Amino acid sequence: MDRREALRISALLMGGSLSAATIAGVMNGCKASTVPDWTPAFVSKELANSLAELCETIIPAGKTPGAKDAKVERFIDVMMKEVFKPEDQETFTKGLKQLDSDARSKYGKAFDKIKPEERVEMVKAMDDELRERKEQPASKPFYDLVKELTVTGYCTSEPGATQHLKYVAVPGDYKPCIPLSEVGGTWAI
Repeated sequence: MDRREALRISALLMGGSLSAATIAGVMNGCKASTVPDWTPAFVSKELANSLAELCETIIPAGKTPGAKDAKVERFIDVMMKEVFKPEDQETFTKGLKQLDSDARSKYGKAFDKIKPEERVEMVKAMDDELRERKEQPASKPFYDLVKELTVTGYCTSEPGATQHLKYVAVPGDYKPCIPLSEVGGTWAI
């Protein structure tokens, strides 16, 4: 079984929590650009900075690399441009603009210019709203999209898969039943 097939099966086992577009993008090889002078293809440069800070707030750097180290904002930019439907693209763009607008009204600066603790406060409010939602809306709201893509982009990136998750390019012995404490964490696919 190859990596793409394993990801597809994992998504099914997770209850289909990944959207079809996200699964299709990853299975078709969408990945972040690694060029140093990257220019976004979907979002504006200003919004790309806010997107990068939003992703980093969702998955911050610590003992392992964060979302910015994995260039998750670049992955999201490619996914939005090449994979998602126009209505999802519009939802995403409006949501990112609204995030900047909310930051400006609350703190007087765009999201990427506010203090990290202010970013955490804004993201926590969006997380709380997501958690308290009783029914799934017909189309994914902005924060649902960005969180799904951030986690997917991070876990399928080299830093995420090799430094955060457990990773062995060629697995060894098959051990069907061992305590999780021996494994030490979740494995990358």
